[in-house]
Amino acid sequence: MTAAKSNPDDGSGESTFLRLVAQAGCGTDATGAYTCRDPAKVQQYLDNKLMLDRELRQDFVNSLSQYIQDPHALHRALLPMNIDTQPTDSVLRVVVNASSVQTQVGELLLQQLVEAGEEADPSSPLSAVPLLILGLFRWLDHVADPGALTKQALEVLGVCAEQVQREIIAFLPEIVVEEDQGAVVEALEELLQTETAFLVPALSTFSNLSMDSELQEHTTRRMLERFSAACVEDLPQLLRYLVQNSTGQVAQEVVQTLRSKLHFLSASDPRLPVTDRKQKGKVTAGGATTLEHRVLEGVRA
Repeated sequence: MTAAKSNPDDGSGESTFLRLVAQAGCGTDATGAYTCRDPAKVQQYLDNKLMLDRELRQDFVNSLSQYIQDPHALHRALLPMNIDTQPTDSVLRVVVNASSVQTQVGELLLQQLVEAGEEADPSSPLSAVPLLILGLFRWLDHVADPGALTKQALEVLGVCAEQVQREIIAFLPEIVVEEDQGAVVEALEELLQTETAFLVPALSTFSNLSMDSELQEHTTRRMLERFSAACVEDLPQLLRYLVQNSTGQVAQEVVQTLRSKLHFLSASDPRLPVTDRKQKGKVTAGGATTLEHRVLEGVRA
């Protein structure tokens, strides 16, 4: 294992980022991939060096910012390091777990989602960068400032590519804390005003937030308002959300909406699902599940 190669970060000398990760025990192999014997010790070393040294900490973040401007360097730093030929966390995952720089580095990497999501060629390894970046924040040992990460994620949400937007929406429940849930709901409601294709991912995120009763009632009412404009393919998921999350007066409003807006076929209509007694499944006369059946299943769930 050789020490990670350094390069100038600001024209004045060695990259602080590369120098410190090399001193902490990270190197590179013949292919340029990162290697490391003990990621936990690397994280501890970085925290010990950076926690009480504000100037060094800022130099580290600035040099990392310069380093990841190269998309290939960013991609390498996002790939798992090798420990005795066995893959482990990436070097950036180790850095993000270092509480001394987690917030600054996290904001820096989330900002990269915009440019990284513009990779047009799906066959290019660089097309995986957005998902690799978001993967850094899943199941973190500790989130130093969840509010700052949530704010940055919401800021880039509206300007990322569609697939990246979907991943950000799904990722939000993993970092958001109670006091930021209102901001998340507001941001997703605003997004849905112009991008109705994100209704189902938004519903999934709402379901994974531990909202208080007031915010839950507000969110359920807003989703009920979207009922008439929802795509037919989204109705089962929307109905499931409304039924599972409505109580009291809101529940009555949901029932009234269902009665006035849903128009099912009669029970004897041949287009409705019928039981296949041999296979114990439900099929239509033409072999396809009807929308009505899917909607009913959504209500029952």
